[in-house]
Amino acid sequence: MASVKTTLRNAIVDCIKEMSVAGGYNYDYSSVNDPAINMEQMVAYPTVNVLYGSERRLNARTLGNNQLYDILLPVSFDVFLHDINDTSLAQDNVLADFQLYFGNNYYVKPADGDRTVFEARFLSDTPWGTEREVPNCGITIDFELYYSIKISNPYSML
Repeated sequence: MASVKTTLRNAIVDCIKEMSVAGGYNYDYSSVNDPAINMEQMVAYPTVNVLYGSERRLNARTLGNNQLYDILLPVSFDVFLHDINDTSLAQDNVLADFQLYFGNNYYVKPADGDRTVFEARFLSDTPWGTEREVPNCGITIDFELYYSIKISNPYSML
């Protein structure tokens, strides 16, 4: 049985892989890595490395008979691009894709029917690599994910 965090990490990877040109997005995000890989290992672009901050308990509460912790998990998506025409436009298109996906869904879709987060909140973005005359560039997109777990069972989200 996977812990809540493991289930959530798997669901995030699946969500990003769901974004595709055929689905109305600017790029196909088939190369998603958790744990992250280095640039020498990348073979397809865009490549997304998913990075996590430290979980923080926001509060404890009771819902019915369940004692819950509300949790905040910072997540960063490092998206590596290879664009020889307009690096700024490529970065803006990636940002729009992530904002659209999580804005439309506002949560991370369930993996294997398990519950996941109840809110995915966009925080910021940091483009990088635009100052060079090479096609390698990217963008880091920061979100916060909010979810609840049972205090007595870290394998169950509520």
